[in-house]
Amino acid sequence: MTAGLRPDRARYAPLPIVLRADGTADVAGVPVEVPDAAGTAGLRMAAVHTAMEIVSVLSHPVRATAVEPDGTGWAAVLYPDGRVEEADGPLPFLPPTGARGPGAEDGLELLATDGTFADLPDAAGPGHAHGPAPEPDVQSPPPPARLREILLRVREAAEAGRLTKAAELAAGLEQSVASQQGESHPHTLQVRGVQGHLAVLSGDWAQAAEIHVDVAAQWLRTAGAHHSLTWQNAANAHVCWRRVRGGPDAVRIGDKLVELWSRTAAEGLGEKYLRLAERRMARLRATTAP
Repeated sequence: MTAGLRPDRARYAPLPIVLRADGTADVAGVPVEVPDAAGTAGLRMAAVHTAMEIVSVLSHPVRATAVEPDGTGWAAVLYPDGRVEEADGPLPFLPPTGARGPGAEDGLELLATDGTFADLPDAAGPGHAHGPAPEPDVQSPPPPARLREILLRVREAAEAGRLTKAAELAAGLEQSVASQQGESHPHTLQVRGVQGHLAVLSGDWAQAAEIHVDVAAQWLRTAGAHHSLTWQNAANAHVCWRRVRGGPDAVRIGDKLVELWSRTAAEGLGEKYLRLAERRMARLRATTAP
């Protein structure tokens, strides 16, 4: 077993994975996108990738429990950095390896940003290996002590499972910071990123996607497509949107995401994800057409 957190120390409830004989699967009720003619191994790996996306958003280790099409089961501890540990015995798949973190089926990684509640950056941090580095002349000013203090209270409430209280604190903080600093100020956007993370913890993928796409659009307007926080929030919006089932929410958010990727593509970034978003939107519109 890889050194790290013991499986019985993984936080929060187990993440259920169900693999079916008809070639479909879901993770915590979220449908898995499975490649055509994937077979059992491909079905399993698609489900694991989906679970890793969720774990990456949650930013903490999670114990996953799976039921195979033949009724057998296995359990693993999944880490935000892409590591996989056996929980109750050998795993029927090879864990992800290499320098990449957990990735979506389309190759876009979920990136931990403001939602981790970790130390807020004194400046826009280094770019991710799969995203652009920030522009050197665009920085986020150090957050004041009061902002850090309230965010710590939000974190404590969230970690205690009091998500409603955490959301109330974050909403009040966002309104206060926005009224004093403006809707597009980095501190406002940092707090809104935390609200997106809380939406994920609450299982509200639509709200999480909408928050991140709006935050990404603000960063794009003020700092450009090459700023790391533009890319990170766009990536989080895309992956959360893929977890939204079809319907009006998925279409509305998808329209925003297509517009966002169109604007980043105009600056030379995200053309692949623009095409992926457009393809999914075509499918969504076909299934929701009257």
